[in-house]
Amino acid sequence: MLKLKEKIKNTNTRYFYFYILFALCVGILSIMMSYGISGNDFWWHIKSGEWIVENKAFPREGIFSWMAMDKHLKWYAHEWLAQVIYYGIYSLGGQLAIYFFCFFAGVLMLYMIYKVAKEYVLNNIMYTVLIFIFTMMIIKNYFYGRPQLFSYFLIFMELKFLYDYINEKSNKEIFFVPLLGILWVNIHGGSSNLSYLLCLFFLIAGVINFEFGKISFVRLEKNKILTLLGVMVATIVAVFINPYGLDMVLYPYTNMADNLMLDLIAEWGAPDAKNVAILLFFFVPFALGLISIITTEKKIRGIDLLIFAFFSYMFFRSTRFIVMLVISYPFYIFNYIPKFGTLNEVKSKADKVVATILIAAGIGMTAFGAVNSVSTYDKGKLIEHELDYKFVKIMKVEKPKRPYTEYNYGGDLIYYGIEVLVDGRADVYTGTPLEDWNNLTKLTVYSEPNKKYNKHTFVEDIIKKYNFDAFLVDVNRPLYQYLITNADKYELVKENKETAYFRVIN
Repeated sequence: MLKLKEKIKNTNTRYFYFYILFALCVGILSIMMSYGISGNDFWWHIKSGEWIVENKAFPREGIFSWMAMDKHLKWYAHEWLAQVIYYGIYSLGGQLAIYFFCFFAGVLMLYMIYKVAKEYVLNNIMYTVLIFIFTMMIIKNYFYGRPQLFSYFLIFMELKFLYDYINEKSNKEIFFVPLLGILWVNIHGGSSNLSYLLCLFFLIAGVINFEFGKISFVRLEKNKILTLLGVMVATIVAVFINPYGLDMVLYPYTNMADNLMLDLIAEWGAPDAKNVAILLFFFVPFALGLISIITTEKKIRGIDLLIFAFFSYMFFRSTRFIVMLVISYPFYIFNYIPKFGTLNEVKSKADKVVATILIAAGIGMTAFGAVNSVSTYDKGKLIEHELDYKFVKIMKVEKPKRPYTEYNYGGDLIYYGIEVLVDGRADVYTGTPLEDWNNLTKLTVYSEPNKKYNKHTFVEDIIKKYNFDAFLVDVNRPLYQYLITNADKYELVKENKETAYFRVIN
């Protein structure tokens, strides 16, 4: 007890400013998330985990899709371990358990960022506040029930091990990187190539020795270079330890080579600066990092520049990589923050009272968020659904055998035990099946250069090819207009502002 009191007494009370900021961020995050988190892909992940647990096997074909099963389309469950974990959590506590798991993951990430950047966060309190506010907003939007949530922590831990190694903070952590590779390829195989690519960047920066302006590459000692090389090779070998072998190792590259799939999935699209929300919540965090590097008077280490450039490039390719960019910041960006303003230690009683009140406010907001999340759960809105359940009930009654289903509705339908045409596992349908879905949905002949269909009759050609007996379609799709104007063939059964269900008239 005496040692604890002495430690508290000797603690720099300037760090109270961080605890105030941290408490307020957690409180605000709690309130924002308590009104519901995204259910994007969540529901079919749960069913995948359930299937793996119940069958004690790994799927090799596109289960859940009648078309994929008909055509024996391959499917690599590259996120199987995350799906099993989510299924386990969901089985124990339902949506509330998943919600609190995601919320505490966000809180943990905020704290980890602080712990790594602790030496620098108070150099410029206004800058630090901005970084944490935007980080909190990004966490709110991206920390939900998907395997990517685990990837964020794997990226963070690998960067910590690698930076600690070159910064002489630890010579042992580096050997855990191959273990991260094994976890990565089984939790989220789609991004598992980062496990060895990050090693490669540190290796490249470590063998270069030159300066240009403020940029400085300093060659590492020979034994460190060899260690990094060995760790990278071991990590490449480690990613082969998965249920699908080489196919899983190649998956990140084959997946990103499918241009149609990249075009169809909105979150894989490049950030649109014309969108005010994206400009504010995506480009501003990037700009904050860029400003730190441009305005610093310090030498910019080569590895810092490589990591920033790589994640920035990935962000400009796809908005969802903004998370990876921001969680890389504590390892280098805070080091370049220009010092601005001086914060005095919290010593006076008035300062301590204000600090205590603000921290208590953060705790109070967190408590309110927890209570409100239960209220949101009672309303059935804690984890969002894309599809109105009324349409699920109709399909359960109608029991179509070969329904056309909207891509975004796939997760909900799979969760409720209804076989779909396509869904969020877009890689299952790559090639002709996805082209056909796109052509029919948008009434455009994407594959016209291949002359697969006559541009005047392709709609009916595709319908006959798949022998659909029902259509569950978004009313904003061109296909809806086609169906509604051909009432002699397609009977409208139910419709609301977003969705319509048609029965095929025999």
